[in-house]
Amino acid sequence: MARYTYDQFRQSAQNAGLLNEFSQADLMEAQKDPDFGMTILKYKQDYHNATTDEGRARANYAANQYRSSRGGYTGGGDGGSFAQDWLSPRDFQYGSAPTYSNPYADDIADLWDQQKNFGDFTYEDAPVYNNRYDDEIQDLIQGILDRPDFSYDPETDLLYQQYRKQYNREGDRAVADALGAAAAASGGIPSSYANTAAAQAGNYYAAQLTDKIPELYELAYNQYLNDYQMQLSDLGVVQGAEQSDYDKYLNALNQYNTDRNFAYNQYLNNYDIANNNLQTALGLQDSSFNQYLAALDQFNTDRNFSYGQLLDEIDNQPYWPGSTGISPSSTTWASTRRTTPWTGSGSSIWTSSNTTGRRPTGTGRTSWKSGTTTGSSRPRPWRRPRWTTSWLPAERPPPIWSSRLGTARIILTH
Repeated sequence: MARYTYDQFRQSAQNAGLLNEFSQADLMEAQKDPDFGMTILKYKQDYHNATTDEGRARANYAANQYRSSRGGYTGGGDGGSFAQDWLSPRDFQYGSAPTYSNPYADDIADLWDQQKNFGDFTYEDAPVYNNRYDDEIQDLIQGILDRPDFSYDPETDLLYQQYRKQYNREGDRAVADALGAAAAASGGIPSSYANTAAAQAGNYYAAQLTDKIPELYELAYNQYLNDYQMQLSDLGVVQGAEQSDYDKYLNALNQYNTDRNFAYNQYLNNYDIANNNLQTALGLQDSSFNQYLAALDQFNTDRNFSYGQLLDEIDNQPYWPGSTGISPSSTTWASTRRTTPWTGSGSSIWTSSNTTGRRPTGTGRTSWKSGTTTGSSRPRPWRRPRWTTSWLPAERPPPIWSSRLGTARIILTH
């Protein structure tokens, strides 16, 4: 923030009697920054208060340095004129180089996280077959295998026992009837005939019972075979039920495998999609970065070209003893150059950006003093002006020079 106002500056300059020594450029710069005007006023006061040419030269040089740093111009030997600064490499200005901002960085990070954390394929366990008829089947098989061989014992045959009771009862009745009939015939007198007839009747029924045994044997054997067939039938029924369960299990297992394969293919497809998306983003990033590199390369080419143009302008800018910073006409040059050696205390002040104390001595270019070296060649970077054919004897070097190596400012009062 400025410490002074423009009105305060003008009042101070007027009170010091120096307002009329300010150039239009100084006043315009002071309007923008009153502190600038106050600083130039101080240098002008130092100039007028100086008692030697050297002191005045120092004040004027300081003022011109300040003008140059703030406005890019100088005020000449008296501070009241205007001279645009001579071009130098430090005057080169160019836009900032393009910077790369990856527009796909977030997408790539997200896609990489997706792929990195995609995880392994998982699926529910396959169905397991549980034979609920296994114990029953095993029992039936064991019952068949352990089945005893067929044997027949009438004494243990219940049907035989029933027949025996029946035939014994019928035999006993036949014996009683035979004895009764014989007794009736003999008048109740026992006889051998009665006994024989009774024995024959009893033997008949005994023979009938014995004749039943083969029949009962056949019946028992058929029953044995029927029981065996029943056991086999029971086993077949249970095995059929078990086969039905197993078929259902096979169907479920087949469907499970189909579903799992489908899910695995989906997993692979999703992984491929994620990977393809990542590769696409990386490709877009490469394309974007290549575009940036192309833009940067073009920027460097354009900047180098512009800098080369500036250097050409620096190389071609004229050097003359005036202060306008432009190439004068031949008439102006002839009228401004000096034809006598530059003498006086003012010639003792020389300042450059890298050398202090350098000044020409003698008349002409044949005698130059640079530091501790005296020689016939003019010191670098002085160059012959393009509009004259020779160096003019004892001419003052231009107030501002520039080259690829640096910039020097030389201010002398006159």
